Amino acid sequence: MTVGELILAQLILRPGLSTRELSDMLGKRFQHINNECAALESTRKIRVDRSQRPYRLYPLEGELEATLADVSPRPIHTEDADFPAAFERIIRGVTAALGRELDGGYEIVDRGRPHAPGTLPRGTMGIYTFLYNDEFLKIGKAGPRSNARFFSQHYRADGAQSTLAKSLLADEAMAPLDLTEESVGDWIRQNTRRIDILLDERLGVFALELIEAALHYRYEPRYEGFKSQR
Repeated sequence: MTVGELILAQLILRPGLSTRELSDMLGKRFQHINNECAALESTRKIRVDRSQRPYRLYPLEGELEATLADVSPRPIHTEDADFPAAFERIIRGVTAALGRELDGGYEIVDRGRPHAPGTLPRGTMGIYTFLYNDEFLKIGKAGPRSNARFFSQHYRADGAQSTLAKSLLADEAMAPLDLTEESVGDWIRQNTRRIDILLDERLGVFALELIEAALHYRYEPRYEGFKSQR
């Protein structure tokens, strides 16, 4: 997937992003993103709203946007919902909409509730999801050399920045659970349902980022996003 295709995919999932936000999200130089956006505008794939500062970008691919909207109708939140099947539809729907459907190279693993986290097998990347009381708390990604992020960091308040454990401890709505730095990891393992997606690293980082963004768009996890991510 080219940078231009990834930009278009992100705008379909999150219309109204600026070039600066795209640069930060994709980890690409601002000028590179700016040039790619100009090319997309010239080929009538995106619309640039110059009435705002910074400029806001919107996709003009109505067919792709409709495909995404039809992937999995709302509402979907039930404790026994078949989320692995829903994930499968999302992956196939989004990648097919962009003309490069994934029909292999990944595995969806439902670790259940309670769960035991698994490590990233050699040569794979991962997307992890945590579900509690019909709500996704966190959905994130880990590259092939980020096993600690995938396997252990989210169960510790001091594991890294923006961990599930740290978010739970900081959330006033979770205060009645009386979680502590010592107990939060075990609480996560006992009370959240974890579903992972393991991808062959040969699919590339753009596939990893696209699937993560599609799941963010679909499920709006509590501890993700510009304002609430921590």
